[in-house]
Amino acid sequence: MTLKEFKQELLEKSLAAGCEAAEVYCTEGESFTVGTLEGDIEKYKVANTRSLSLRVVYDGQDGFAATEVFENADELVRSAMDNAKSITSEDFHPMQGASEYQSVETPHQPLFDLNARERIELARNIEARAKASDERVKRTTGCSVSVIQNTTTLANTLGLSAQHTEKLGTISLGLVTSDGTDEKMSGDYFFGSDTRDISHIIDEVVQDGIMKLGASPVPPGEYKVLFTAKAFCDMLDLFSSIFSAYAAQKGMSLLAGKEGSMIASECVTLCDDPFYAEYPIPFDMEGVPTFCKNLIENGKLITLIHSLQTAKAENKTTTGNGTRSGGCAFTNVYIKPSTQSFENLVSGEKVLVLSELDGAGTGVNEISGDFSLSAKGGLYENGVRVRAVNQITAAGNFYELLKRITAVGDKLEFVSAYNSGAMGFLGSPCVLVDGLMISG
Repeated sequence: MTLKEFKQELLEKSLAAGCEAAEVYCTEGESFTVGTLEGDIEKYKVANTRSLSLRVVYDGQDGFAATEVFENADELVRSAMDNAKSITSEDFHPMQGASEYQSVETPHQPLFDLNARERIELARNIEARAKASDERVKRTTGCSVSVIQNTTTLANTLGLSAQHTEKLGTISLGLVTSDGTDEKMSGDYFFGSDTRDISHIIDEVVQDGIMKLGASPVPPGEYKVLFTAKAFCDMLDLFSSIFSAYAAQKGMSLLAGKEGSMIASECVTLCDDPFYAEYPIPFDMEGVPTFCKNLIENGKLITLIHSLQTAKAENKTTTGNGTRSGGCAFTNVYIKPSTQSFENLVSGEKVLVLSELDGAGTGVNEISGDFSLSAKGGLYENGVRVRAVNQITAAGNFYELLKRITAVGDKLEFVSAYNSGAMGFLGSPCVLVDGLMISG
């Protein structure tokens, strides 16, 4: 049975069984990943996946059931209804009705132009070129090339009908550098249009490894700190939940009721942009049409992100950031860049550049905003890089950090959102903070 036929049968049988409403959410995907290590194939995976979840509203309660097999609609409807009967909740989760969506097109993904053999050779070639690029590169820790295509289909008995296909190609590279006395590991991943320039990928990872050599701590104290773009993306990822209306309503965000208040420096504008060109998202996981909006504008909190459920609780309109559970998630969110270059931002008498942060499970309190994270980077004096820095801890409070930002850079970079569960990506330029406590 096709998805179209099974979907229609589920909706019809749900209503016939006495459900007030029903909704089908389906994802179908295919992926390819090859990983090489020192030229040998270490990992090779081709996968086809599909999953379907049915949500019914029965006697005022939500019920859910899931399957990977498109057959036996009666059993799936019965399971969802049984689930609704067994759960008592006062939270009402609305359904989106018929909607129109902005037409979007995923940009060209270079890795999709290659066949399996060519992707294998690409991974081997990247490893070989990285090792040959500098004598301080001693070995690679692996290179992987991946492509994934996923189609999301959403339909319900209120007339909602939505479908979107997304594609993404990624390359990751890791290596070890050594100067004879010190040895360091480095690695990074690249996606979308960034995978076109193999030379850039190799150079960025190699230079990162070389710049880490000879690292040592700095004396403890308060420093002017410049977070690199990816490091501040990590900070946003760690504290993304504070911008969720769901978290605010559950008492887990200090931004509850702060709309219209200054919560950051005037140079900070945080935008949730579903139509970011690399990864456009026409609708959220509830089928609500997405739109671009500033969450923070010139330091002022404009809105938290809302789902249908959180918006109804506050008599507001959803921002198109709903999840299947009624919670909230970013689409593509980023701090808008300025015109200031990296060179300008490190031109002060002494600036500590933080390029890596670690400690997400133990050093972060998402509710209070407190953090204590191990960090690596480099020390700059009068615009010149003096040395590499490691074995330090950066500690502070994220809410205060937003207010102490004095400038943002001109180059926007994006990363995957591991902690926030975002539908897309997190982005930021370099971010300069006038004071942050550092300990060795």
